[in-house]
Amino acid sequence: FDINATLYVYASNSLRSRLFKLSFPYAKQPSPVGLDLAQANFVDASEWPPTAPSQPSLLLGQYFGPLRSPHPGSPPSPPVNDTAQFAQPFNPQVGLFPDAHLNQIAGALVSDTYRASFYTLNATDGTLNVFRLPMASNEKATLSLPCLGGPSNCSEKGEHVFLAP
Repeated sequence: FDINATLYVYASNSLRSRLFKLSFPYAKQPSPVGLDLAQANFVDASEWPPTAPSQPSLLLGQYFGPLRSPHPGSPPSPPVNDTAQFAQPFNPQVGLFPDAHLNQIAGALVSDTYRASFYTLNATDGTLNVFRLPMASNEKATLSLPCLGGPSNCSEKGEHVFLAP
């Protein structure tokens, strides 16, 4: 639950893990947020310590779904699989679409709240990328470090990113 009495439900099977959101008064089916939790971690506002200089209210993670609402009479846009950012708390009037996104599948993701940055490992080639928080759409990494082991040793291996003082 969050402060607006919204219920978040995590569901997982052998193919995919999803996060579902159900708003009070819980009178309708839960709607999927679109975060693929099996593929990358997600960072939310609860991970920002009270002393952090920058505390954007956001949820950041791997998004699988349409990027925008379709025009009336038009078919829905095809789903994407990108790193995406949502404003928190979710606003059902705006829709469950990311307010910013990057065309990258992250193998791992972590935030560094004191530097107002987040770090990803590219799932394709293992490159470590550093981005600013909050994220802007199509933002370029401020720093990229390639994996010296090459793509065959640096991708699809269940990577983890951690920060140490």
